[in-house]
Amino acid sequence: MFTAVISLNIVLAILCLIAVWKLHQSKRALRRATRWLIDAEQKTNQILYPAPYYILLAHSGVAQRQRQAAGLGMIQQQFIRFAALLKLIQWIYQRQAWSAQGRFASRVKRLS
Repeated sequence: MFTAVISLNIVLAILCLIAVWKLHQSKRALRRATRWLIDAEQKTNQILYPAPYYILLAHSGVAQRQRQAAGLGMIQQQFIRFAALLKLIQWIYQRQAWSAQGRFASRVKRLS
């Protein structure tokens, strides 16, 4: 009985020693992973630190381009309106010219 108890204790001690060894290895692996993650976070922070400035700079550039495009849009609309007005004036002038030619033609027919 005494031998069985001692053997059981030795087996349990070996199992506990193996468990402690595995825990120690996993602790070291976790420590390395933690260091790697901290380094990656610091490098990412160094790279992305100026990002908000450049985002705001790009946003202001886009807003400026939109304002310029809106200004060009207004000019383009005014040009289209002006062109439509010219076409209307041309149409009215041609209409009057046709009606004058028609009147003149009717007078010529009467005289003949």
